[in-house]
Amino acid sequence: MSSSGNSDVPKGLISPPYNDDQFIKWLKYFEGYYEYFYVDTKGLVTIGTGLMYESADVAVSGHPQEDKLEFYSKDAITPLRGDELIKAVKKDFTMVKDMHLAAGMGTEKKTTIRATTESLDKVFKTRLETATEGARKYFEIDDSLSILYTRPYKYFYQLPISVQYALIDMDYNLGTGGQNKKTKKYSGLMQYRTLRKTLKTGDWDKAAGECHRKGPSAYRNNQIAKWIKWNSYKVIAPVYNCVNYFDL
Repeated sequence: MSSSGNSDVPKGLISPPYNDDQFIKWLKYFEGYYEYFYVDTKGLVTIGTGLMYESADVAVSGHPQEDKLEFYSKDAITPLRGDELIKAVKKDFTMVKDMHLAAGMGTEKKTTIRATTESLDKVFKTRLETATEGARKYFEIDDSLSILYTRPYKYFYQLPISVQYALIDMDYNLGTGGQNKKTKKYSGLMQYRTLRKTLKTGDWDKAAGECHRKGPSAYRNNQIAKWIKWNSYKVIAPVYNCVNYFDL
């Protein structure tokens, strides 16, 4: 996949995704794919398929439980190592952050390094697994007790597949989040408490109106709403679990 922009729009997918391959195509289209650093809609430095890094140091060392990204010089196409790697990453990272360079905007020409496709795919797979786990836990939190139920994933497994994928997309984009002990406010997917209650009732029309996010494009928000609302239509929609951990 090139570093020039989004993957192709999934072809022939009028209905929501019914398997992992279709969902991954949609997710990569929503997030875009770039082998260079850029800032997302929130001004956070990102690379690959929406892979956010909070600092240049973390971009070099990698997050815990994740593979490290591998970088090379755009011009020389040679791997970067040691001090040369740290210096090059900090230079590009700082530049796109300070100049608020989004994908496009000449960012590809202005940046000097690229991450390898193989290393980006490995981190993407790990983060997708994390998002899947977060979406599964979405229904298991008892707001009054702030603990997990003893029967893990009971409600998630009962959801239509398109709703499962909708929640994974939201978790991938927002993070699982949780409740801040000081402010008592919720973050990430966990802030959508009304949506959670509505999904439990099976009111897909109402739930489709409660999944809107700030930040993602209107197109992405509308698609996710359609994935949820799809279950209101009189169609034969398979209900099964997306538990394959997305073998890429």
